[in-house]
Amino acid sequence: MTLFHQRDSHWAKDKMGSADYEIGKFGCVITALCNIAAMKRGEGSMWNPHYLNKSLVNLKGYTNGNVYWDKAAAILNFKSIESMWYVSGTNNRKKLDFDKYFYIGRYQNGKTGHFTNILAETETQYLLFDVWYDDFRFIDKEKVNRIVRVAA
Repeated sequence: MTLFHQRDSHWAKDKMGSADYEIGKFGCVITALCNIAAMKRGEGSMWNPHYLNKSLVNLKGYTNGNVYWDKAAAILNFKSIESMWYVSGTNNRKKLDFDKYFYIGRYQNGKTGHFTNILAETETQYLLFDVWYDDFRFIDKEKVNRIVRVAA
């Protein structure tokens, strides 16, 4: 299965509701959501970052480059999207239920936070598909300060 990355030349320059925001620089959330749609529905999913972005722009689904989760869920026909916050440096997390949910994690990437797909976990790390770098990597759980749980 092909997973999407935000810097793909097909949509990297697409504007996200404002001239100041482009998918290639700020589109990690919508790219991760499209990956969930692809994992749920397979290769036939029409939802790539370009099409999701067009729908979000038409429905005023952004505020200052940030996605309205409820609008994205409605467009993608997801049952729910909910955030779980964690304090960095702690490891008091419950095991994720990959049989029922898909997950997006936020970690610090330079000066800003970065959202990416969480695909699996070990006792101390998450396996990510990083939508910026277009690769798979492990990251220590304590570096992830927000997890978004998606019931697709």
